[in-house]
Amino acid sequence: MACIMLHSGSRMFGNMIGQYFNKIAHEMNDKYFSAVPSEYNLPFLPVIQTRVRDILTG
Repeated sequence: MACIMLHSGSRMFGNMIGQYFNKIAHEMNDKYFSAVPSEYNLPFLPVIQTRVRDILTG
């Protein structure tokens, strides 16, 4: 399995997209007890979850 990161810019639209998915990732990491310490600020989207799969496949 390969993951792709799309850089949409850091200005208005790209920043809004990034903040949206970052918030979802933080919530999911808190819910599923991620082993990554929160002070690292490196949330991830677990692809196994149906919600993330739906987001990635459109």
